[in-house]
Amino acid sequence: MYVHFFSVWNIALFNLYFLLTLPRHNRKIIKWAAAQAIVALLILPAVLLAYQWSIVYESISANSWSLRPDAKSALITFKAFFAGYSASSRVYWPVFFLTTILFLWGLFAHRRRKNALLVLVFTVLPIAANVIIWRVRDFPFYEHRIFIFSAALCYCAVAFGIVSLPWKPLRIVTTPLLIMLILPTLHDYYAQNLHPLQTHRMGVRYKVANRDAAAFIASQWRDGDFIGHASHFTLFPFYHYLPNAPQSALRLTEGERRGFLQALPNEALWERYHAIPVRAELATKSARRIWLVESWWEPFDPPSIVKDLRDWLDSHFTRESSRAFDGVAVYLYVRSPSPVS
Repeated sequence: MYVHFFSVWNIALFNLYFLLTLPRHNRKIIKWAAAQAIVALLILPAVLLAYQWSIVYESISANSWSLRPDAKSALITFKAFFAGYSASSRVYWPVFFLTTILFLWGLFAHRRRKNALLVLVFTVLPIAANVIIWRVRDFPFYEHRIFIFSAALCYCAVAFGIVSLPWKPLRIVTTPLLIMLILPTLHDYYAQNLHPLQTHRMGVRYKVANRDAAAFIASQWRDGDFIGHASHFTLFPFYHYLPNAPQSALRLTEGERRGFLQALPNEALWERYHAIPVRAELATKSARRIWLVESWWEPFDPPSIVKDLRDWLDSHFTRESSRAFDGVAVYLYVRSPSPVS
């Protein structure tokens, strides 16, 4: 709960499972109630913090981080457990159908055992409930990666299905077939061949080459240099890789500052981490050289304000060099010599 608010679902679902199977262990009610009371007390600070953040999320007015989920989102989430966020639809469709059949067969084959109900509760209910919750709320925060715990139990159910297949040769063939189908989707993920539709990759971002870009700047660093960022998506990684370098996110207008804060209305938090964009002319006024680091939330589809910032630097400084990395570009500007009167 202290590192991942959504784990509160696990606690709630364990209690639901206990109630659904109460006749099997009604002698443990007092011990169970005492244990859950201790759990509730220990997680109370995290619950209150989650409630405060929920208020922050509901106050977001600029745009949505994720799409509003629907029934299809639940099916895509199940697909993502086994096929990831691959763009190779010809592969993930067979993976989806095969794992769905094995999942359902595994639950059916173990229907008389306790673990079948437990797996069903922990896989179907949190996905369905989250689809409903984030569909009716003003700010949707549905992401496939929320359901890591459910994914693990889905793997168990598929394993149940494989070992419960009635014909031994079928059991022997199914596992390598499933692995062969999954391997291309793993390759797509590590090759950043992500699905073009956001519904298939909600909560997943391209891993841009911030480390390589930071190393490149560090290799050519001089006294008086300054790093300006087109967005905070590169600012935080560069704070890590170049902690002693003067740097900040840049903006051209007051509207950009307002839009930044509307995307997550917690100004005190942004100020604490020095992430609020600074007007470009103020941030660069004493710099001898300016490094512009250019990327965005969607690094291969940046908005027009990114180009506007680059155009502003082109008009006020002299561009000396540029270099493109995977999902991030670096530009070096030098201050133009003052005209001789």
